[in-house]
Amino acid sequence: MAGPEDYTPGGMRNVTPEAFQARDLDSIPPMNMGTRSHVLSMYVIFDHWIGYLCDSPTEYNKYPDILDYLSNIPTVWDRTLPLKARLGEYIVTAKQTGREWYVGGMTNWTPRKVTVDFGFLDRGKKYRAVVFKDSPDSGDHPTVYACDTIEVNRHTRMDMDMARGGGFAIRLSEQ
Repeated sequence: MAGPEDYTPGGMRNVTPEAFQARDLDSIPPMNMGTRSHVLSMYVIFDHWIGYLCDSPTEYNKYPDILDYLSNIPTVWDRTLPLKARLGEYIVTAKQTGREWYVGGMTNWTPRKVTVDFGFLDRGKKYRAVVFKDSPDSGDHPTVYACDTIEVNRHTRMDMDMARGGGFAIRLSEQ
């Protein structure tokens, strides 16, 4: 609400709060708390004027699906729709650029289920949805995630389970 913030999402060394250690040495890679899907959702939820990756390129090369997602996510949006939120607890936001939509959701350290309503999509159109989401083990093993591709339209409702410190990220391409 106050404007862009200075935050660099995208760390691939995801850990639980219990395993987190602050690191400030160049020889020791930094960690970030939260699940892999939580980190991916930040690229949608947070407004940032320049998108970049904060981890080693070799880390991203290990995950071609994530690299593809991050290589295509815009930094400028045509439209932003807050879908659901509770301050300090969770947020679900949809953003549009051109003919593509992105949806990001994240939770605090309380696992929760939210339903994403795709009623904001254009009537009569189908979309290819690439969905990054937490797995049942993600709360204890934050690097574990699932990536599915499905077809959705404006009538689709999707239940998303977010692990503690979790989230989801969806890229919607018009078919």
